[in-house]
Amino acid sequence: MYKYAELYGGKVRDIKTSNLPYADFCSIWDPTAFWIDVTGIDNIEVGYVLKSDTSRGTYFEAPEDEPDTTTLEYAKSYKLELLKAEFERVQETATVTSSLGFVANAGTRAHRDVTGLIKRMKVDNDSTTEFRDYNDIFQVVTLAELEILQIEIIKNGQYIYKQKWDIEKLIESATNIEDVDAVVISFNMLDFFDIPYEG
Repeated sequence: MYKYAELYGGKVRDIKTSNLPYADFCSIWDPTAFWIDVTGIDNIEVGYVLKSDTSRGTYFEAPEDEPDTTTLEYAKSYKLELLKAEFERVQETATVTSSLGFVANAGTRAHRDVTGLIKRMKVDNDSTTEFRDYNDIFQVVTLAELEILQIEIIKNGQYIYKQKWDIEKLIESATNIEDVDAVVISFNMLDFFDIPYEG
């Protein structure tokens, strides 16, 4: 007696036993069906996943348990993952409206760049330098102005963290799925030009 498994999308969709050899067995099914001979493999069921690695070769493994997507716990976990992803994106793409009169990049890389530029100006004893703003316009700035921008970028980063923590609290304190779904994941940037930030 032979045992055959039909694979679809890397998973076992059906299992059949037959006295027919492989070629004869496959000929009685739709040509698009993909059957493999699993005779002698006991640990295999419908839903198992076909896997392969260099040490074990090809083998079947039970699928991981699917989470219950209808629970409040899952809704919170999923929303927190969305928040984490958006927070990481904003950390790299943040901007700030500087009191110097232009919009500047304010992500983690921008902070490193401004800090490095300040150090270089101090070493070279430069009074001014060119700084490219968010709109790719070169601004002539002094060392003191760059240090102001550095502080604004730091405060903007702290403000982003505060918003993340506030959103986390809303998600974690929700008592039903509707409240979780209603939480908006959005980050605002500081504007030091019109409304100086005192926090």
